Amino acid sequence: MTPNSTSRTITPWQRFWLMFAGVFLASTFAVTAAVWPMRDQAVVDGINAPACQPVLAGGASSADECAALRAFLEHEKISLASVDEYDSYRRSKGLKWAGIFLAVWAVFV
Repeated sequence: MTPNSTSRTITPWQRFWLMFAGVFLASTFAVTAAVWPMRDQAVVDGINAPACQPVLAGGASSADECAALRAFLEHEKISLASVDEYDSYRRSKGLKWAGIFLAVWAVFV
């Protein structure tokens, strides 16, 4: 090495911090994947069923095929009109959780 060249070495504490940040980021991605809202086929079938159209409009339907759809709409407190809206809702909810988890990662790192 020449006297004018700058050589940067990583200290043990910096290595520990980098390892912590990497492991924590990987676990953040794992938790995000675990909580990502999955597509419920019973809800999709309910959205597509003609007997469930009153449920989508905010009314009531006593059809058994609408039970999953009714439960989903009541639990999430939303209204849907199509499968595309359902998929969009799932995606936005997943991205919201991903943003929260990445923000927590950033605060700790």
